[in-house]
Amino acid sequence: DILTDLKGKVKASAIGVSLAKSITMTEDGPQRCSEQIRSELNLKHVAVVMGANIATDIAADAYAETTVACTNVTVAQQVAKLFDSPELATEVSEDVSTVEFCGALKNIVALGAGLCDGLGGTSSSKAALMRQGFKEMAQFCQEFDQTGKYTLDTLMLSCGMADMIATSASGRNYKVGATFVPLLAIAHNLRFGNNGTVGSSDSSGSAGSGAKEDEDVDVSATSDNMAAVLNNSSGSTTAASPDLSKLSPSEWKEYIQTL
Repeated sequence: DILTDLKGKVKASAIGVSLAKSITMTEDGPQRCSEQIRSELNLKHVAVVMGANIATDIAADAYAETTVACTNVTVAQQVAKLFDSPELATEVSEDVSTVEFCGALKNIVALGAGLCDGLGGTSSSKAALMRQGFKEMAQFCQEFDQTGKYTLDTLMLSCGMADMIATSASGRNYKVGATFVPLLAIAHNLRFGNNGTVGSSDSSGSAGSGAKEDEDVDVSATSDNMAAVLNNSSGSTTAASPDLSKLSPSEWKEYIQTL
């Protein structure tokens, strides 16, 4: 474990910087990577860097943007100066939990966008899915706000809407979703013919598990449906993964409302 190896070797005055996009679910709710780093290494400040900057684009020196966030805005500004360049524009936020949550949640939306393309959906259909996913990202960030700094404006930064769009167009999670459906259909036909369904038994919407049973806000619908598609898609029409290319407008409206 990297943090275990680093424990006791990093000065407490050091500023941590996290680019990790993930959420660890605990009994107390979602735990952010920056909080794990701060706790394990006993650091006072850990900034996060999230945004619409696909790795291959950065490597090619293409223009991109990113959001740097920390509960201490002065620290965020210091870190932003280290990353800022003519090719990478930086913006600063104190809403660190929203910025960090967006870095992980947009991957669920991107996976859904890939599944939509893999199932033969149209651009308009994919846009409807992404709009619903973005809405649920905002609900999740507000429900599990850990700093008291939540604002919808944060989701309009590079870490939010822009990163969701970029990742849903060419990110790894989009590519996984788009490739998963046809590959699963081939595996299904090879193994079962047309009489069965094969899926990933351990796929699940982990972000959705952050919502407690007694909470009123449903922030897990899209992640739960992504898990349903991953577990049940076979390339044929099923309740969990219909052939999106054959749905009528009214059927599309009904399907999107279930996400």
